[in-house]
Amino acid sequence: AIVSGNAVSVSANASDDVSVAGVQFKLDTNTNIGAEITSVPYSTTWNSTAIADGTHTIVGVARDGSGNYATSSIITINVDNTAPVRSNAAPSGTLPAGTSATTLSLTTDEAATCKYDTTAGVPYVSMANLFTTTGGTTHSVSVSTSDGSSYTYYTRCEDGQGNTNSDDYTISFSVVAPA
Repeated sequence: AIVSGNAVSVSANASDDVSVAGVQFKLDTNTNIGAEITSVPYSTTWNSTAIADGTHTIVGVARDGSGNYATSSIITINVDNTAPVRSNAAPSGTLPAGTSATTLSLTTDEAATCKYDTTAGVPYVSMANLFTTTGGTTHSVSVSTSDGSSYTYYTRCEDGQGNTNSDDYTISFSVVAPA
């Protein structure tokens, strides 16, 4: 599973022939996730932003009243709290007169959906859907242009876990006016 955010739900079922005294969740074998849960439901909320992105494991350790322990199967998770990084925006500078269209393109370091808007500072969810590229790491859209006009597009990208860039990535260019 891929997880992210500060409210990841972790839960387990546990039973004993007498009673379960508690369940302790552990990250990467030895780090407790919160306090031991001593009543049903055996669940807690975990803040995944406190650890490094990457592969981790979670187990549940059940304890009975006699001090006997049983460990669940290991669950492998992938923590991803990092927004996609954008690069290689094009075009930039000045395009020749008579250019009626150009392609805006950029790459991300992970699969993402990117939105383009003409207003700076707009939150990702509020960005006008002028152009949207979905999935993958290479993103491009064709835009119409006119001689003598300048253009600025702002992009933000979001990965599958909802991690969104917090800044605008600017693509600016102009088309030369005919002589």
